[in-house]
Amino acid sequence: MPLYIREGEVSELLNMKECIRVLREAFGIQAEQSTVVLPRYRIPTELGTLSMMGATVNTLGVTGTKTYYANRSGISFVVLLFSTSDPKLLAVIEANRLGQIRTGAVSGLMTDVLAGKDCSMLACAGSGYQAETQLEAIATVRKLDSALVYSRKKERRELFASSMSRKLGIDIRAVDSTAGFRRADIIVTATNSSHPVIPDAHISDRCHINAIGANRIGSNELEPETVCSARAIVVDSLAQAKIESGDLTLASSGGCFDWSSVSESWEALSGRIRPNTHATTKRTLFKSLGIALEDVSVGKFVFDRAVKQGLGTWL
Repeated sequence: MPLYIREGEVSELLNMKECIRVLREAFGIQAEQSTVVLPRYRIPTELGTLSMMGATVNTLGVTGTKTYYANRSGISFVVLLFSTSDPKLLAVIEANRLGQIRTGAVSGLMTDVLAGKDCSMLACAGSGYQAETQLEAIATVRKLDSALVYSRKKERRELFASSMSRKLGIDIRAVDSTAGFRRADIIVTATNSSHPVIPDAHISDRCHINAIGANRIGSNELEPETVCSARAIVVDSLAQAKIESGDLTLASSGGCFDWSSVSESWEALSGRIRPNTHATTKRTLFKSLGIALEDVSVGKFVFDRAVKQGLGTWL
């Protein structure tokens, strides 16, 4: 008898600080080789795309999938959670909000690992719903004094800056270009652009970058120079990055870095970051694609808390 957990209940059960902690523990479990992660598969339909990804987290006693369908009308996510001890479906979790929080939380976690402890200025390219939790997560791990936000639509970026300033209690300003990003200690790219959104000249040589958009091989948010110059390049899954990250494959094809220089998130947390031998700056880069290990681990946390608090509907 599975527990059905709706979007509103997920919002009630999961916050950013807890999600960062859950993911830190999940990558620790991965370091112990107690996980199996299946990269994303995409199945086209006449009107859209069905995407599926799976993971087993043996230490937590769960296995599961995140599945979502997207077309021009929108997108819908669901996490299915199974027990590994018997063939039992534990939960069906509506996962739009879960995915939004965990995507931000992964960036927050990698920022905590890779960025300087004194970083205080953030700049964000993008003003959509994913950008919201990127700012929230980074503000959770670093004491931010100010932030800049740029996106193509002036009205949208100004509304985003105003609402997020109130939510986070920091000075967030909408800007007309990315030129001012040069002053930022941390940069986020959270767009659906298929072409670079920040010129390399607009990025400090000591900046940490979280690139979370462009999860198809033909798209890239960063110029190859930005990727190649980073002293550390981290991804959540090397196997997935090789088939999905246009940012990294384009830079690799140009010969200015090779895949042996890329570390996975669990390695970064364990202090096993491989240096990029082509680096010309002190930049660090986290290329986020999202893996099912994250969704299944966070889904298990949400399920356990829902049971404890009596939320959700038993089917």
